[in-house]
Amino acid sequence: VTSGAPVTIDWAPQNEKSFSVNAYEQCKPRRRRRRKLLISVSNRAILLLAAGYTIDEIADASMDAQSIKEGRQQTLENQSWDRVNLLMENTGDALGGIFLQPLQITGKKLK
Repeated sequence: VTSGAPVTIDWAPQNEKSFSVNAYEQCKPRRRRRRKLLISVSNRAILLLAAGYTIDEIADASMDAQSIKEGRQQTLENQSWDRVNLLMENTGDALGGIFLQPLQITGKKLK
């Protein structure tokens, strides 16, 4: 969800239809482009209101979704820095080994 309240699929089906795989393959609709799958904020609100949710519930769900989105963004940013820090640590360990090894062989100490 880019903004607004998410519309989720409920676990309990509202209605069911059964037919063979061959019938489905012959009658299935064409694949839609990603843009066509998006539901606008206002249309999602209308769907949720029609399903019996209140304005307050929709607003709360919108705020929860925004908070989750921000948390995911923060996690991605932290992961990027974790990779940088790991690279720096590994580079530091490798460089430390290169510079300290000759000192250990000669017995000299760092000042």
